[in-house]
Amino acid sequence: MSELVLKGEVALVTGGAVRPGRTLALALAAHVARVIVHYVHSAGSAVDVIQETAAPGGVACALQGDLSSTAAHRALHEPRAGS
Repeated sequence: MSELVLKGEVALVTGGAVRPGRTLALALAAHVARVIVHYVHSAGSAVDVIQETAAPGGVACALQGDLSSTAAHRALHEPRAGS
C-alpha cells in the first residue's frame, strides 16, 4: 500500500476488532489512513486496536453495531449528541 494513496483517507473496517479485521485495521492505520473500527461484541478488543493505532501516530475510532439488523444499521447513520 502506498502512503500517497491512503494519506487522509478514511477506512471503515467491519469486524475490525479481531482476527483478520484487526490486522487490516492496523495495516491501514500504519499507512496513514484514518480507521473506523467496527465491532458488535468486542468492545475491549476495539479499544486495544485504537490504542495500538495511536502509538505510531495513527488515528482510529470505534463504532459498535450489528450490521445484520436493519434498525441498528439505520441508527449508525443518525447524528449523535456531541457529533
